Amino acid sequence: MVMAISKYGEKAPAAPANALERMQLCGFSAGDMEDYWQARGSDHATFFIAGQTEAPQDSVRLWKTYADNHPDGSAPDLTPQPTGNCVAAAVEEVIELLQLCEIAAGDAESYRPLFNPYHYATGRVLVGKNKLRGGAGSIGGWQAKALETHGVLYLQDILPQYNKKNVDAWGDDRKAAGQSFRDYMEVASKNLVRSTSRIDSMGHIFEALSSKYPLTIASNTGYNMLPGRDGLHRVNGNWSHQLQVWGYGRAKNWIAIKNQWGDVHGQVFDPETGEPWPRGFICAYLDEFERRHFRGSETISYSRFDGYPEQKYDHSRWA
Repeated sequence: MVMAISKYGEKAPAAPANALERMQLCGFSAGDMEDYWQARGSDHATFFIAGQTEAPQDSVRLWKTYADNHPDGSAPDLTPQPTGNCVAAAVEEVIELLQLCEIAAGDAESYRPLFNPYHYATGRVLVGKNKLRGGAGSIGGWQAKALETHGVLYLQDILPQYNKKNVDAWGDDRKAAGQSFRDYMEVASKNLVRSTSRIDSMGHIFEALSSKYPLTIASNTGYNMLPGRDGLHRVNGNWSHQLQVWGYGRAKNWIAIKNQWGDVHGQVFDPETGEPWPRGFICAYLDEFERRHFRGSETISYSRFDGYPEQKYDHSRWA
């Protein structure tokens, strides 16, 4: 298995050492979620990929697409988030994966790592109207809307260091290392995500991942930190947290969830092939995920930069 390479090098934040540190990285503001989606109303795009005639695949593993198309052949990034910016950190990884999925599809795209403090700030400050000022966190809907209206910011040498102090500063509309996130709005606005959609059925999850459209999922549901004897992680406890969904296997009842806490979830072996998965992944039971994690969650699909072009699957039968 190829190794993950942190885009921040030796300056990357450290993985949380204990349960207290992990809880301080949870930053999903569930109380604001439904109010936002109800207020957004018809402005929210319904998930639909037109012109497709085939059922979703039985299993999907997008980390293979990531490694096969990454310029370094790297496994998915393991950089831990430094504060409660989980919503933006998950979006960052999803958009980087999306770039590599576009490359795999033959699109004229290149891999460019993102700087998620910009997305954290535009979501919290501009879309969320600074409602959470003074505390960490956000909601997926704010972040999704921010990518549609304020774009993505690619990683550059002149940006502030990725650490708790600087991420919190931008998230509260303060300067970090003498810079404001507003300094980058003009350049980032050239890189808008065409559309995002809230997913409301497991069939849409299968359809999105089969068509290589990655997903974020935020809820108050947590997992055991390490897999059990059967190699899978069980739902356990409460995490007000956003993660990513990278794959599934319906025959063997598993779903692949990626976290942003670094190498803290043990070694996972594929339930079907026995191959080792990249580090940082949770392998959960698909039916348990649907029953206890997906319901009541905020699951969002991200289109390509030119929208949701036709693939080859008809998701309507799974709605």
